[in-house]
Amino acid sequence: MADEYRKYTGADIDVEFSLKRCIHSAECVRGAPKVFNPRQKPWIQADNADADTIAEVVQRCPTGALRFVRKGGGDAEQPDPEPTIKVVKDGPLYLRGAIEMELGETLEQAMRVALCRCGHSANKPFCDGSHGRCGFKDDSQPGTGDFKDIEGKPGLSVSFIENGPIQVRGGATVIDVEDTAVLRDDECYLCRCGGSANKPFCDGSHARVGFRDS
Repeated sequence: MADEYRKYTGADIDVEFSLKRCIHSAECVRGAPKVFNPRQKPWIQADNADADTIAEVVQRCPTGALRFVRKGGGDAEQPDPEPTIKVVKDGPLYLRGAIEMELGETLEQAMRVALCRCGHSANKPFCDGSHGRCGFKDDSQPGTGDFKDIEGKPGLSVSFIENGPIQVRGGATVIDVEDTAVLRDDECYLCRCGGSANKPFCDGSHARVGFRDS
């Protein structure tokens, strides 16, 4: 299920891009418009800024659609030491940290991903921007959950219950649409059908609405 990444080569840094993972958050365009410019061809020009700047901007990409490879001894990207799950208003879940996802029979390692929670993505479990087209809304209220003062673990284990929620293990902090930390626990279950009355957490609505993985 791994998506293809196209490489854009520079003298000091290569940038890799996956169109399927991109949801046009435009962090790259705002951060380095001379490098990331949809009006130019190729749209990524990795020699139009220094490697440190490009690496910093790439790491702002919330979906993992952008990655980089440094040349000449530059530092590689490191995962956030404290993993987080950010709930985007009327949008996806942004996960950051050392993430290991079970995708069928394969394991994918990542540091930044955007996961669908509207139930309509054609690239499940990843967000493809369908929340905007289907009019997905949340209630802008934090879900209820216990915030436990536990020691965060270095990585997150993410699995997808068949036709059901996202299971996350590893002590991530869940941050709601108001930027308030609402839960930190060793394990949590997050809605991806769009129907939960306790978003972002699962309340069993996937069975009621007939949610399917594909």
